[in-house]
Amino acid sequence: MGFLVFYLVVMGIAAVDLGSIWTLGIHIKWDLMMPSSFFSLHSSWQL
Repeated sequence: MGFLVFYLVVMGIAAVDLGSIWTLGIHIKWDLMMPSSFFSLHSSWQL
C-alpha cells in the first residue's frame, strides 16, 4: 500500500515537471516568433 502511494506521488511530480517543461517550451517558441509583444507579457507574468 505504501509503495502505491509513493508511486502515485512520483508520477504526480513527474507530470507536473513535464507540464512545466512543456509550458516553458511553448513560451520560448512564442518568444522567438514574437519577441517584442510576448516577451514583455511573459516577463511581467513571471514577476
